[in-house]
Amino acid sequence: MGLPPFRGAVRQIIIASTAIFVFLLLAVAFAQPLAQQILQLTILAPESVRRGWLWQFVTYGFVYVDPWNFALTMLGVYFIGSAVQEQVGTRRFYGLYFSSLAMAGAAGFLLSLTHVIGQGSTAGAGAATNAILMVFYLLYRGAPIMLFPLPIQIPVKYIVIFIAALETAYLLLSHFALHFCVLLLGLGAGYV
Repeated sequence: MGLPPFRGAVRQIIIASTAIFVFLLLAVAFAQPLAQQILQLTILAPESVRRGWLWQFVTYGFVYVDPWNFALTMLGVYFIGSAVQEQVGTRRFYGLYFSSLAMAGAAGFLLSLTHVIGQGSTAGAGAATNAILMVFYLLYRGAPIMLFPLPIQIPVKYIVIFIAALETAYLLLSHFALHFCVLLLGLGAGYV
């Protein structure tokens, strides 16, 4: 038992995300107006997309406002993404990562047009991490996943069910906030 290899698309995505996260932390601490401007340009906000800011369908996946969310997402990309990348290759892993961000973001935006579902904004690569988890499940249906750092192994199907149930609960509690819509849509993007 060892750590997965840190290479290819997984490494590049984690390094880029970490660099952007550290830059934003420093900008928030030392250049608040610049940080606000960057966040406004990159976080997925339906009103901005309606103005034509289509790049937000991808950029929101690299912007984090919560260190805990950042850490958990990058751990998911590293531990689960490494196994998926080994099966599908680096190029297809990039395709999975970016297309799941775009698909979940676009579907969330379309839901926001109802003015009932998908309100607010979202940031972070939770949708891509959920897509990676779903692809892992589709590739290794019976595989157990060890819950790091605990030495407990749980079949991946139960983890997918738990994640879907937890995010559905948050979706309902948040009155269908865009963030939780996009997270759930990430599972669907992984399935597609």
